[in-house]
Amino acid sequence: MRIDAVITSPDLTVKQRFCIHLLEIKAIEEPGISQTIVASEDRTQDGIAAACGVTRPHVTIELGRAKREGMVTEELCHIEGRQRRAYAYTLTFKGMREAEKIKEREKGQTHFDQERGTA
Repeated sequence: MRIDAVITSPDLTVKQRFCIHLLEIKAIEEPGISQTIVASEDRTQDGIAAACGVTRPHVTIELGRAKREGMVTEELCHIEGRQRRAYAYTLTFKGMREAEKIKEREKGQTHFDQERGTA
C-alpha cells in the first residue's frame, strides 16, 4: 500500500494522518542528539496539512492536542526555502509507536479488504 493512500484515508483521524506523515519523513525525536538546524517544509503546519489533505487550522488544533499528549514536540527553526523561522514538528517515541501501530492496522485492513475483493 502506498503511504499517500493511508494519509488521505477518510477512516483515519487528522492526528493519525500526521503521525504517519511524520514517521514517513523520519521526523523522529532522538534523545541526546540535537535537532536539525534547518528543517524541511514537510515538518511545518503547512506541510503537514498538505500531506494530510486537511486545512491548516485543523492541523494546528490537532498538533496542540498531540503535544499535550506527549506525541509530538515542536521546535522553532529555519525552514528550507523560507526567510522566517517557523515551528517544525517531530514525533516523540510515544508518537512513533502510535504511528507504527496505525500503519500496521491499515495494512491489515487493506489486506483483509483485498481478500474479500473490495480493496
